[in-house]
Amino acid sequence: MTTEPAPVTGATAEGRTGAIDLSWDLPGWEPLVDHFAIHASKSPEVEISSATLVGTTVYGRFSHDTLGPEPVTRHYRIVTVDAAGGRSTPSETVRASSTKSMTTYGRALAQVGEFDSKSLELALAPAGGPRGFRAAFPDGVDFVHGRSDPGTDWSYLHPGPEDEWAGRTEHTFRLRFTLDTVPEARSDSRSG
Repeated sequence: MTTEPAPVTGATAEGRTGAIDLSWDLPGWEPLVDHFAIHASKSPEVEISSATLVGTTVYGRFSHDTLGPEPVTRHYRIVTVDAAGGRSTPSETVRASSTKSMTTYGRALAQVGEFDSKSLELALAPAGGPRGFRAAFPDGVDFVHGRSDPGTDWSYLHPGPEDEWAGRTEHTFRLRFTLDTVPEARSDSRSG
């Protein structure tokens, strides 16, 4: 006799810049759970299909983190999948909205990299970070927009003074750019 996997309960969703974080209570592990399938939709009626599948995880949490700088609202249902491929009844629908990134206000004066939550186009990504930062940037990052190469000259990771892997010292990073004209209104430095 086959036992259907227990459905997920206690699901919550919370938005942040460019992403929505989900969490839920883990069901029992009988039958053996293989993973949780996360389905998303713009509408409250979340169809359970390959078209709505946004990811899988073995944990009781998932970040839908490729939503971009503009705010979006998504509805989610989670399905428990057991080792034999059996599927639970979908969870109750949860809803959240991502928040607007400061990068969408005004006009960009300079940009390094893409707003994609990956940083793969930047130096030391994905695996060279902590081990390679001090060797690659002994005097800190100094990037000249339009001349420097993001793949070698802008680290995807910038340490703070308490980061042991970076020597527990202050690190300066510079982003230099040229303006054709001085902006008429105040300009702020912002990051997403």
